[in-house]
Amino acid sequence: MRAPMSRGSTIKHIMKNAPVLPGILFACMVAAPAAQALDALPLDDLDAFQPTAANWQVAGEVTADPNVPEDMRTTNGTGVLVNVPDKSNRGNLVTKATHGDLDLELEFMMARGSNSGIYLQGRYEVQLFDSWGERQPGFGDCAGVYQRRRADGSQFEGAAPRMNACLAPGLWQTMKISFRAPRFDASGEKTENARLLEVVVNGVTVHENLALTGPTGGAIDAGEAAEGPLLIQGDHGPVAFRNIHWQAYGIQAPALDVDYRVYYETSTQPLGDFDELAARVPDQQGQRDTVGADPSRANDAFAIVYDGAVTLPRTGRYTFELKQLGRAWLEIDGRRVIEDAYLPPWGEASSVEIDLDVGTHDFRLGYLRRESENWIRAIPPGLTLFVSGPELRRTALHRAGAAGRVPPGPILVEAATPVVLRSFVDLAAEQGSHRVTKAVNVGDPSGLHYTLDLDTGAMVQAWRGDFLDASPMWEERGDGSARPRGAVVTFGRHPLVVQGDEAVPLQPLGYDRDHQGRPEFRYRFAGNELKHRITVDEGRTLIHQLKAPAFEGSLSVVLAEAGEIESLGDGRFVIDDRRYYVTAALPRAARIVEVGDGQRLLLDIDPAQSQTWQVSF
Repeated sequence: MRAPMSRGSTIKHIMKNAPVLPGILFACMVAAPAAQALDALPLDDLDAFQPTAANWQVAGEVTADPNVPEDMRTTNGTGVLVNVPDKSNRGNLVTKATHGDLDLELEFMMARGSNSGIYLQGRYEVQLFDSWGERQPGFGDCAGVYQRRRADGSQFEGAAPRMNACLAPGLWQTMKISFRAPRFDASGEKTENARLLEVVVNGVTVHENLALTGPTGGAIDAGEAAEGPLLIQGDHGPVAFRNIHWQAYGIQAPALDVDYRVYYETSTQPLGDFDELAARVPDQQGQRDTVGADPSRANDAFAIVYDGAVTLPRTGRYTFELKQLGRAWLEIDGRRVIEDAYLPPWGEASSVEIDLDVGTHDFRLGYLRRESENWIRAIPPGLTLFVSGPELRRTALHRAGAAGRVPPGPILVEAATPVVLRSFVDLAAEQGSHRVTKAVNVGDPSGLHYTLDLDTGAMVQAWRGDFLDASPMWEERGDGSARPRGAVVTFGRHPLVVQGDEAVPLQPLGYDRDHQGRPEFRYRFAGNELKHRITVDEGRTLIHQLKAPAFEGSLSVVLAEAGEIESLGDGRFVIDDRRYYVTAALPRAARIVEVGDGQRLLLDIDPAQSQTWQVSF
């Protein structure tokens, strides 16, 4: 083992509260790594980009009519990057900065029928396209990886996204790309292909660990390199971007070189503090380049001590994240940077920020599980350690699978025919992380699904993609909840029917199915019966029909409640910074009213006919 070089360090502790359940702790560690802060790409002007054609501009706001092909209009200001090509101006946009490994996050808006693309290093295109409602996306659809071209002009490869997570034209959408550049040896020969580590569109992972064997069509050149600029295609159709953040990384990785010693607890040799182990002969020992609980026998009480060196690629601030089931500590350069902290299944995880120089540093890590901690036999051990730092992605210093318990495969519910499933539903954070305890999920063969809150009768979320992951509800004891498997749009927590400003209490009476198996929900209020039917149109639009009897005093159905509701005319409205559309069948009957800090879109109920409206996203 190399002799470690000791270097100074400045330490800042960050304790992260992360209450968890025994069955999910370490699965969460691996599946949901902590996000690293990305740098914002300034959009006050075009100074970050090479000179380009006049089709590119910076604007304050942008709108696109979803019913008009290639319609995109702007207002003066800054913060939004817009491409509106014409016959004489159809240039691509290329950054002045270049990148190798890259994390990229942005919001984008497509005009109807429009086409664009993001070229990583100017060579590998992730497609942007108005793919709204496409059931079987291909490589040319939104988030597809475009085809490569052979020297003879024929095309091959290309990769379709796992599912179509694309929203309607004129709405803001999100995309996250994690890219690994190709690797080359000292002679310039390529040793590893470029890879898309992950592509996430509107919250849905559509690519993982996808090899990019060469430049795709439309690349800046036919060769490959360690670095290149970001290129945005501008010669096809209107597209807009905002909130662009990126972080480029170096290709050098941290390295561990450690000895390990394992000690088992017996009736004659109980495990005390780590300091007492120095006088004992280890039961196992060896050398490796990762840490983990795996050198031990899983169900025994034991202690492991890793002792050696960690080598870091550059000087700067590093973050170490330590998670374990049991007790653990971490030392860097002889200083205890994470204390001997006990972490039961419901406990806390710890991280620390340290200023470290480039090069090799002393490294010691201890991990302990005692027999007296009687929960350990029910839960396999787990130990993970991540590091991130200057131009360094969050990198595991533990072996693959070191997270301990591997959860069983997901329990998925499909919707080949209409499906109605009761469960708890946890709404997204923007809705206050609320758990809907009387939720009913309705799956449709079209791939457009929704959730109703039976307490209020209102639709609280809808999504396009696959139906439900019921693992949290049915795995082992479960927690009763199910999760959507697609691009989710949430609609807030508001009543379905109001009288004035007051919610009308509804008593659910169940539902009836039509000849296609789609449900119509029934409610009782003040001795009357209300019926609410939702149908799906071409996998794009949810059509609501509500029938209420005559009632003393006027009633209104709440079509939407949000911070901001904008009328587009003819009964069309766009909700909350262009997240989704609502269209009322009777345009003049829909009205916007102020409520609290936001607005409501109301449609007065006429008992002589059904009230009809559409929700599109």
